[in-house]
Amino acid sequence: MKTLLTSVKIWLKTVVFNAVLASLWAIGRDVPAFFIFFLFLIIGLFVSLPLLMLINPLVKLSLRLPYSIAARVAWLFFFLAVLAILIYLLVWAIGQGEFYSLKDTYLLSCCTISALLIAVLTTRKSLIKINTPQE
Repeated sequence: MKTLLTSVKIWLKTVVFNAVLASLWAIGRDVPAFFIFFLFLIIGLFVSLPLLMLINPLVKLSLRLPYSIAARVAWLFFFLAVLAILIYLLVWAIGQGEFYSLKDTYLLSCCTISALLIAVLTTRKSLIKINTPQE
């Protein structure tokens, strides 16, 4: 149960931070940042909800690794980042560039990975807690 709660924290923080970063990007493009924030937030919540089925097993797998806690957290971040990149590339490949260009895929991936890094770092206390054996 603790791993599921930690997975939800990482997922939810990533979606929120991704919306914040997208709205900051929109400020420089003369697009209403408030609109972009809520668009990314609402769409991100619904579209990425099934990713919890992939995030939770990665969190559980990171607990079994024979590394230090810091290395487990880094391993988890790396594989979540790879997962995000693969999903963006898959959507781009399926749509054959109709939804957004490869440059936009790169920018979206950078935005999501930055949000993921912030989410993992702010959830580090929970990750350390579930990695520490309870007596």
